Amino acid sequence: MFKLSKMYSYISNNITAKHIIFLITFQLLPLDKASIMPFQTYALITCLLLHHIWPNQVKVILTTRGKLLIFSNTLLSLIYVSACLHFFVPSENIYQVDRVLQVSLLELLYIIFWAVADEILFYTGHKLLHTKYLYSKIHYIHHKYKLTNYLTTFYSHPLDHMFIILAATVTPVITLNFYKISAPIIALYFHLAVVTFVASHQVLKSKINQDEVQDTSHLLHHKLIKVNYGNFHLLDKLGGSHKKIA
Repeated sequence: MFKLSKMYSYISNNITAKHIIFLITFQLLPLDKASIMPFQTYALITCLLLHHIWPNQVKVILTTRGKLLIFSNTLLSLIYVSACLHFFVPSENIYQVDRVLQVSLLELLYIIFWAVADEILFYTGHKLLHTKYLYSKIHYIHHKYKLTNYLTTFYSHPLDHMFIILAATVTPVITLNFYKISAPIIALYFHLAVVTFVASHQVLKSKINQDEVQDTSHLLHHKLIKVNYGNFHLLDKLGGSHKKIA
C-alpha cells in the first residue's frame, strides 16, 4: 500500500495534461500528407478537452466577445497550417510511410532544428511586441488576463496570433521546399508546438493552499510583463530577462 501511495503521489505531482495528450495522440500520427490536417484537428480538440477537465485548474471568466476571439484564432491556426501544407510546400516533399517506426531517427533532427528556429523567432518577435507602440496597439489584448488558462492561449489580437503561427511554421515551410520529410515528422512537430504553447498557459491551484496558484514561467511573464519572453528561456537567460519560479 505504501508503494502504491508513493506511486500515486509521484504521478499526481509530475504528470500533466501535456504528457497524457502525447500518450493518446502519438499512436495516431498520420502516415501521409492527406491525413496531417485531420490529425492536427483531432489532436488540438483532444488537447483543449483534456485541459478543460484537468483537476485543480484556475477558472478564467471569459466574455462572449472573448470566446469568439478565441474560437476565431483557433480556427485561424488550423486554416493557416492547412494553407501552408497545400499551397506553399511541394506535395512530393511530404512522403508517405507504412508505419511510424519506418521513419529514420535522423529525421528527428528536423524537429530539433525547427524548435530552435521557432524559439529564436518567438523570443525576438515577442520582445518587439513588448515595445511601447506594438504593446499598446496589439499585444496588450493577450495580457488582459494576469491569470491564464488553456483558452487564453488563443486570446489575442489576430495579428499577434498570426505572429505566433508564423514563428512556428516559417522554418518548416522553407525546409520542405528543399528536402523530403515524412508526414509523421511534420505532424509531430506541429503537434508538439501547439500542445507546448497551450500547456504553458495552463495554471493550476496550489496543492497546499487552494486559494493560491502554482506559478509557471509564462504566468510570471503575464504578471511581470518584462520577463520570460521565450518558451524555453535560454535566450532569456542570455538576455537577462529570465525570472525563476520561486
